[in-house]
Amino acid sequence: MTGGGTRLRVEYRVEGRGVVELTYAPKGEEGEEEISVDQPRLPWRQEVTMRGPVAIPVLSATLDEDGGRADLVVTVDGRERARVTVSGASATGVCVADPGV
Repeated sequence: MTGGGTRLRVEYRVEGRGVVELTYAPKGEEGEEEISVDQPRLPWRQEVTMRGPVAIPVLSATLDEDGGRADLVVTVDGRERARVTVSGASATGVCVADPGV
């Protein structure tokens, strides 16, 4: 379902080392699939525009089995809304932002 007056400019960022996979919500539409990025080159950045009543920015990162460390940041309309640090072997971090609408 899209619509409503919600329109968010979302930026996802990941910095660090040892990230083997990233996933993020692209548009915030009900039932949509998250986008997956394998072996991303860090630092990594992606900007999307989300619309609709279920526009919840979500970013996750999985680290290599040998370990690593990554900082995940989500900004909404230019303001930082969530930050998570993940470290360790095969660890996964999830960063969910309150859009503040």
